[in-house]
Amino acid sequence: LGLFVFALISGCAVGNKHSYHETLADIKVTKGLAVAVAVQDQRPYVLSGSKTPTFVGVQRGGFGNPFDINTLSGAALSDDMAESIVRTFIKAGAKASVISVPQSVNKSVLAEGYKEEKAKRIILFTITEWKADTMNNTALIYDMKASVYDSSWILIGESEVSG
Repeated sequence: LGLFVFALISGCAVGNKHSYHETLADIKVTKGLAVAVAVQDQRPYVLSGSKTPTFVGVQRGGFGNPFDINTLSGAALSDDMAESIVRTFIKAGAKASVISVPQSVNKSVLAEGYKEEKAKRIILFTITEWKADTMNNTALIYDMKASVYDSSWILIGESEVSG
C-alpha cells in the first residue's frame, strides 16, 4: 500500500529515462570527409559532482517534487551525444570517429593530445546546460557550443545555441 501511495503522489515520476544515443539528424556533408567528434560536459552541477554525467533532467511528481531523469543507455550524456553525432555524420557519408574527452580537460590540452588525429575536421561540442524539466509539459533548458577546428587545431568556426 505504501508503494502505491508513493506512486500516486509522485505521479509515476520515478525511474524515467531519456534516449539520446539513437537520435540521428539530417545533415549534408562532403562525402568521405574525415571528422573527429568530441563532446565535453561542462554543466556546473555535473562538474561539482551534485549530479552524475548521466543526468538529463527532472520529472516532477504530483506536488512538483523533482525526480532525476538519466540517459536510457546508462552512459554519460556527452557519450550518448557523441555517438549520435558520429552516427549522423556516417549516415551522411562522412568518415567519423569519437574522441573521448574528460570533463576537466581544457582546449589547449585537447589540441596537444590530439595532434596525431588524422581527421580533416575536429568538432568539439561543449555542453554548458542541458536539462529537461517535466510536469504537465516539458521544457528543455540548453546551452551548447560547437567549435570546428582543422587538423592543426586552428579554429575555423563556431556556433552557440541556447534556450
